[in-house]
Amino acid sequence: MFDISDLTIKELIELNCRVTERLRELESIENSVLMDNFRLGEPVFFIPPNGSKVCGIVIKKNQKTISVLDSLGNSWNVPLIHLVSQGTENVFDEDWEKNVKSK
Repeated sequence: MFDISDLTIKELIELNCRVTERLRELESIENSVLMDNFRLGEPVFFIPPNGSKVCGIVIKKNQKTISVLDSLGNSWNVPLIHLVSQGTENVFDEDWEKNVKSK
């Protein structure tokens, strides 16, 4: 650690920008690693704020969330930290996954 009490406003603003940028980089790397844990067609579940468990399948990987299709046909964008895999079984065939990724 270093002492920031002697820094000027300009220096503190610059430091803040650099810290914020670095935090975004680390968050992006972490999200990328977490995203790799999920595959299109993989069964997953999560618990939304209302507390009822929702089961579904991964249909799309977004930048910060994963889109999940539930059994009622509802689509949910779920933050990675709230999503739990239900196994490695893929309900889609490989051709479907390749076609979705190429779009």
